[in-house]
Amino acid sequence: MSFDRKTPDEVRLLTFDFSAKAAVGLTLSSPVVTVAQVLSGTGIIGDLTLGTPNVVDLTVTVLASAGTDGTRYRLKAEAQTSDGQTIEVERDLPVSASSAVVS
Repeated sequence: MSFDRKTPDEVRLLTFDFSAKAAVGLTLSSPVVTVAQVLSGTGIIGDLTLGTPNVVDLTVTVLASAGTDGTRYRLKAEAQTSDGQTIEVERDLPVSASSAVVS
């Protein structure tokens, strides 16, 4: 699953939904969001800047800025559950200065 395209100049709030992996009644803590890999384009992992992630109910949010035009990044969000699990959600983020699709 992918986020909507982001331009290199935008600062965007990204939301990772953990509701499919965390049972009802559980809470999340200790969120970590990283750039897991570059899927396409000329960018490198360090080109995309991620802020400090926050937990909101069963979601993790993070601000993303910068990134290389024409690059598709795979982002991984990880959180601890109140019953001791560590769960992950991955989503792709295309970065493009134009409305062209980044594959």
